[in-house]
Amino acid sequence: MLKSGDPQRGDMKKKPSSSKSPFPPGLAQPALRALAGAGYDHLEQLASVPEADVRSLHGIGPNALAKLRDALTSQGLCFAGKKGTQSDFETYLLQFPIDVQGVLQKVRECIRKAAPDANEVISYQMPAFRQHGILVYFAAWKGHIGLYPPISGDKQLEKAIARYAGSKGNLQFPLDEPIPYDLIEQIVKLRVKQDAEKAAKKKPAAKAKSKSSG
Repeated sequence: MLKSGDPQRGDMKKKPSSSKSPFPPGLAQPALRALAGAGYDHLEQLASVPEADVRSLHGIGPNALAKLRDALTSQGLCFAGKKGTQSDFETYLLQFPIDVQGVLQKVRECIRKAAPDANEVISYQMPAFRQHGILVYFAAWKGHIGLYPPISGDKQLEKAIARYAGSKGNLQFPLDEPIPYDLIEQIVKLRVKQDAEKAAKKKPAAKAKSKSSG
């Protein structure tokens, strides 16, 4: 007879704890099916996959992508990088003291929230987010975080950011003051809107040029 605690007793075996993290709660079934269909069954696998590849899966929308990004970040991970994407951001980040790294990460997350469909790139040796065109650049300097390009097109927002405007209109958020993350989010939302409007105007012009050349 098997005794309690006997290693042969099946119901007394302890299953080894798994180090694999599940996908974040709230992920919709189409997204879960898309991930399963692509062969992904736990979060850490996505750290070896470029974000663009996950975005291309049928069933992965902006909300699902944002949840996956946040879940990876909470594990100290990110999507795999190609040249000019997340891996380059990590390299950029490591140039700075820990406290500045934390600010840059928060700015990065704030921009992601406001522009979930944008791609992260390095341009002019600065982190940037691109949709149809570049939405914003941001960078750490000796005493401030810079945000580019100059913002216009919303009088109320222009008034709110006036105190942060540098000599060329680029924004400078002092590191010895609280960073206005909510304001940065508003700025990026405006840039997303302007970027979409600019892209929409280009489409008719491109079609007309195509017809004339045909």
